[in-house]
Amino acid sequence: CVGAGVCLGGAAAFRGFPVLVLPYLLWKRRWTAAGGMAAAALVLTLVVPGLFRGMERNAGEVGAWARGMVLKAPEAGIAQRAGAGFDYGNQSLMAWTHRVLRDVEAGDGDGTPFRINVASLSAGAAQGVFAGLAAGLGGLFVWFMLRRREAPPEGEGIEGGMLLALVAVASPLAWTYYFVWLMPGWAAAVWFVFDERTDRRRARLGGVLGLVVLAVLLSAATQNFDQRLQAIGVTLWGAVALVGLLGWMLSLRRGGSAAGGTP
Repeated sequence: CVGAGVCLGGAAAFRGFPVLVLPYLLWKRRWTAAGGMAAAALVLTLVVPGLFRGMERNAGEVGAWARGMVLKAPEAGIAQRAGAGFDYGNQSLMAWTHRVLRDVEAGDGDGTPFRINVASLSAGAAQGVFAGLAAGLGGLFVWFMLRRREAPPEGEGIEGGMLLALVAVASPLAWTYYFVWLMPGWAAAVWFVFDERTDRRRARLGGVLGLVVLAVLLSAATQNFDQRLQAIGVTLWGAVALVGLLGWMLSLRRGGSAAGGTP
């Protein structure tokens, strides 16, 4: 609906990375939501600030932001975060790729900088690998959607949980608190496990897999005394594992849930 799109547009205007939801709305042909999102983002980014700062000045500032935050190659840092954009605290797929494939500092445990890279690629080459990985995750999401057997509204809820997790992963900057976006996905997973229409064998398997994913995510707490697990990307890959778990749940037909009504 338009209201949901406007809320998403507001989030995109204030934070930037929620704009990644727009391709999904277009794919699903949610035209009113997509239109509301685009309109709200444009109004809150260009029109409202322009009324106070001047339209021309505001447009120039938005252009400077886009060049520095989005279009600038991440040679010295990601999204104008020199050095810090590459360290363990940034759990985005982009930051992880650069940590692993470039000779950049991943953290400074005990005051001593450390690295985890297995190669020493250029910034452009690492960015190319990131683009390939991001495209692969996007393609996996589409594949799961095409294989979907869970009917609305449950299927839409699972898809939404996957989408929000991928948005956090794909953002150039993804500090730990960004992963609050995993909450809808966890809600969908818990619902699947405890819903009476779910086959008990599948429910048990889903519960075990969910606990494994949760353990991976909780291992991020070790950053309080050792930054290396976070540098390797446990929060990032825990989020990706949650997407995979939800995709599996989305592909199952459950009793009384899918169109046609039978398992």
